[in-house]
Amino acid sequence: MEISFEDLASTENPGKSQLKIFVQRAVEFLSYVVDDQEDFGFLWGGNHELAEGASEALRLDMEGARERLVSAIDEIEDSTLLEHGLTGNALRFKFQVIDHIASRWGDVWNRSPLSPFGIRGWLKQMFDAIDALLDSIIQAARGIGGLLKEFKDSLSALVPTM
Repeated sequence: MEISFEDLASTENPGKSQLKIFVQRAVEFLSYVVDDQEDFGFLWGGNHELAEGASEALRLDMEGARERLVSAIDEIEDSTLLEHGLTGNALRFKFQVIDHIASRWGDVWNRSPLSPFGIRGWLKQMFDAIDALLDSIIQAARGIGGLLKEFKDSLSALVPTM
């Protein structure tokens, strides 16, 4: 996987700048998942239209949603950031969780995709970890960026559990 969260996880006192970087990387991760048919083609279950729909939604809708959310981060009051755990140690911990899961990509890539600890399980964990932070940011931004969360949730729903 080409997308890393290590620099965010190691930031001493993360804040708005790191939240903006996270939003960008979250969208890059979603793009990576949609575009990588070799590792994540199982999401589509052979449905080519579904894969095309995800790619089109990313291309036409997600970039604008990302830009609006990144802009909205500047407008979030410090007290709201604090209330949602979007500064300091609370935010750093969220980044550390995401980075910890992301860093296991090399290990899970070599396992069977049917294993609960394989690619499917890893992807579900990544979606969950991203969701925890993305949801907080969107709530703090008064709903701006909700389209990103809904797209991520839709992808997550496609991960087969069996």
